[in-house]
Amino acid sequence: MDMAANRELLDAVKRSGGWLRARKTRSIRARCAVTAEMLQTLEGPVHVHAGEYVCRGEQGELWAQSEEALHRRYAATGEFDSGGWREYRPLPDSGGVLASRLDRPFSVVLDRGVLRGKAGDYLLRDFAEGAGQDPRDLWIVDASIFAATYRVDQGE
Repeated sequence: MDMAANRELLDAVKRSGGWLRARKTRSIRARCAVTAEMLQTLEGPVHVHAGEYVCRGEQGELWAQSEEALHRRYAATGEFDSGGWREYRPLPDSGGVLASRLDRPFSVVLDRGVLRGKAGDYLLRDFAEGAGQDPRDLWIVDASIFAATYRVDQGE
């Protein structure tokens, strides 16, 4: 698989009706990776480089993102738990995300690994990148997690 697979997936989203604008509504926990590590996400294993962040959602789901992406979307509360995880709340003035629910299994190729979504899961991208065909940042969110932690903006 290569990035051409991502372009084909984006073309399919465009043909199927496109994107919904949504915003994260729930806090997450995150910790900075001190050394490189392999992370098992719901969608598959990914490489995390030293200095990137491992994030954990309310249902225990894990994912990785850059420090820049984390701080573009979330604000630290200053609260750490006993495991060294810090709470982050969604920024209210963040542009949110573009989301599309896919009715078939799908994959996304990233520099850090290949993510695999189930039928019904959501493909997401940063709203700031718009609906262009070559996004820098794609990810997958399980349908039940999306329903519990995102709000779709009406009229967008």
